[in-house]
Amino acid sequence: MPPKRKLPPDNTPSVTNFFRKANVSINVTGGDVVVNNNANVPASSSPDEKKEEEPAEGEEEEAKSENQAKKKKYSRKFKEEWKQGRPWLVFDEAKSGMYCSLCQEFAPKSSSPWVSSGFKSLILTKIKNHESDTIHTEALKAQSLTPIKVTLKHLQETHAESLLNRFRMLYFLAKEDIAPFTKFPSLLELGRELHVPNIDAVRTSVANYESHEMIEEMLECLAGVLKEDLAKELRASHELSVLFDETTDIAILKEAMIFCRFVSNGAPRTAYLTIQDVEDGKADTLFQCLDGQMSEWGLKWERTVGFGSDGCSVMTGVHNGVSAQVKKKNSSVVAVHCVAHRRLQLGKPVMRFPPFTRPRIYSRASTCFTTTNGRPPGLPNSRTFNQSWNYRS
Repeated sequence: MPPKRKLPPDNTPSVTNFFRKANVSINVTGGDVVVNNNANVPASSSPDEKKEEEPAEGEEEEAKSENQAKKKKYSRKFKEEWKQGRPWLVFDEAKSGMYCSLCQEFAPKSSSPWVSSGFKSLILTKIKNHESDTIHTEALKAQSLTPIKVTLKHLQETHAESLLNRFRMLYFLAKEDIAPFTKFPSLLELGRELHVPNIDAVRTSVANYESHEMIEEMLECLAGVLKEDLAKELRASHELSVLFDETTDIAILKEAMIFCRFVSNGAPRTAYLTIQDVEDGKADTLFQCLDGQMSEWGLKWERTVGFGSDGCSVMTGVHNGVSAQVKKKNSSVVAVHCVAHRRLQLGKPVMRFPPFTRPRIYSRASTCFTTTNGRPPGLPNSRTFNQSWNYRS
């Protein structure tokens, strides 16, 4: 028999060692082999054991209450001491927000939460930041001012109605060209006899709103409102014409009157703008006055289409007249000689014609002027023209 060969030492791990290292166990049950790869892993606990590991419902509620208590410790609250030195600070408990009464009064359209929804961060530093905010500082400035609009806003309803009735009476006197300084007290007395509601509610021991100074201040307020409304209509008109004339007052001081003709709501309208004192009647001085008023009213020469005057040389001079300087601003302006002044100046040149042609010329001129639309009532009519004609002839 051949000798037995010595095999080298088998370093290969045995099957048993392999399964031990790999934590694999083999179970033979009923001829079937079952391999368990997690032999060393403890078996899963039974359902009864799982129930023991889960926390009870009472323990969960206690944990939630503890968390809520911790949160309450760190919740912020509004402190009444923050209102010291800040009368404008208001806290709404229902909305849990802070408001600024000054900003709500003088800046109601602001989108700041201090005005609309309320500031939710209850921190003192946020309040100090609001004090330096632009909206708040502007509201403080508006509070310090005392114009008549702010005064009217804080008056009681009866006082406001009484003051409004007095403004209406004064506006009636000024519009009807009745002396307001002398007739206003008499008109107030008539209102008392007619039992106008609350006509004397505004009277106090300090002021009765009937003195000369108070009437003058009320007239200035009315003039400011009317001027602002007229300026809006003028700026809305696409075209306008300027009517300019020089005059003198009872003290024989030079003055310049300015009217304006424009389109309002689809219809032509003539409005008085202003009367200004001038140093002299030179063309340069008059044009500077006119140009300054155009700038003050916010009117542009580009929209000016016409210039009306009395036809004197200062107004209609070709080289340096007022109309010539107006055309330098806008070359398309049409200068118009007033038809009323032409009528008055008609008699002198007509006398140069032969006598047999004068009646025909007079008849045509009189008919043309009499049938002209929009003649102001102060201008001479056909009767005065006839008298002037008879005197000249």
